[in-house]
Amino acid sequence: MQQRHLGSEASCKQWVAATAAGVRGQPGNRQGKGAGPAGRSEPSLGSSTNSSGRDQDVVAAVLASAGLDPAELQRQAPTSYSQLSTALARVLAEVYAEWVAGGRVTRVPAAKLMTRICFLASEVGLTAAEIRAGHRKHVKFLSFSLDGARRLHGWLQLQHLSKDQLRLASRNNSSSPTLLLHPSGALLSRLDSVLAAESSLGVSIPWLLCNGGSFLSHSTESLLSKVKFLRDYGFDSKQLSKVLRGCLMALGSSVENKIKPTLAALQSVLGSQDSVVEAVVNNPSLLVSAVETLEGNVEVMQQLGMSSAEISKSVGKQPQLFGCDYQKQDFQDKLRYFEAVLDRSPRHMLVEQPAVLKSALKRVDYRLSFMEQKGDVHHKSTLSWVGCSDKQFCAKYQYSAAEFEGWREQWVCSERARQYGLDKAEEPGMARAQQARERRRKAGVAARREKVLAAGEE
Repeated sequence: MQQRHLGSEASCKQWVAATAAGVRGQPGNRQGKGAGPAGRSEPSLGSSTNSSGRDQDVVAAVLASAGLDPAELQRQAPTSYSQLSTALARVLAEVYAEWVAGGRVTRVPAAKLMTRICFLASEVGLTAAEIRAGHRKHVKFLSFSLDGARRLHGWLQLQHLSKDQLRLASRNNSSSPTLLLHPSGALLSRLDSVLAAESSLGVSIPWLLCNGGSFLSHSTESLLSKVKFLRDYGFDSKQLSKVLRGCLMALGSSVENKIKPTLAALQSVLGSQDSVVEAVVNNPSLLVSAVETLEGNVEVMQQLGMSSAEISKSVGKQPQLFGCDYQKQDFQDKLRYFEAVLDRSPRHMLVEQPAVLKSALKRVDYRLSFMEQKGDVHHKSTLSWVGCSDKQFCAKYQYSAAEFEGWREQWVCSERARQYGLDKAEEPGMARAQQARERRRKAGVAARREKVLAAGEE
């Protein structure tokens, strides 16, 4: 990629001409002119659905189960219908059923919905599971303009983005669907204007699109005002670039309602703007932390008897930790563990060794348990063994890696592991987040159904 951003109105026009010539007219074509250097010849989910082994009867049955007419869909959009696999048909049926409940099908015909789903599968390369996850995460995920989305995706291809980057740019719509929902020309021109005015940020339009964020829907003036505010606060160009690369959410946050209160809360703890800038540069996500969380953390440390100077020292040492919620049960359990098992008080841990508190308690206790069964007492004099990798841990104390790994079955059954709940299989964070989103989605669907039913009774 040669350019940092589009650079001028002329380059925008050049992109429009290029995409109009090679991309928009060939839906599903991965090897045509629009594919550019990033064209992909290998089959994806959408393209593989054209194989002779596809069961047309199953697809038709899935569609019919949701009240759809397969013959009518095939008549209205034959190309998209031919790309439907059983998995994509299930996604279509699921989304259509929800849209019927919400009264949206009167605005968006089923054939259009099918075409959008097939575009994401055959041209973008998303799997049926990714499309379903995007829809569940954001209600407007499938409400984009097909022509605009195809033009934007074609432009991304022309920027020499890899296949994975292209898919990433599209998947990010699940958290912020603006990339497909917003008119592509206006979106690119707006970002180009921002980067032309703030070239020192050192980012490109493709990078911004691939990383997504609600900021994509904000005006040029709004985005520039946030950059100016941070610059005026004390962040230089290099620091700004690092902060925004680490936390693009800041560009989508309100200065008055989010950024200002957060910086004020941090300054009340750290004492000066320079200290706040240093902390945010080391942990950019602090910039969008909830003020309630930061104030709650200060309250926890005050209850432990820490002075203002000690609190400032703790946050300055490990700003990454300060972004966590100290009032949560798992963090409280961790403080209790270090005091009861390793004889380090919560005050000592937060002031002198806050970095250790970032490690998972399972990891700490597993290593401690292994050292104890070996008869070693390294843990009594140091905690340096907590933060290193398993490989470094074994090398440091000359343990057999195989023996260390084999200790897991005995450790899970230990009394201490049960006492602190470490013997339970923990679901991945993504799985927990997905479950929470699914609960919210179902609650929203139920609320919309109730509204429709109530309107019908009236």
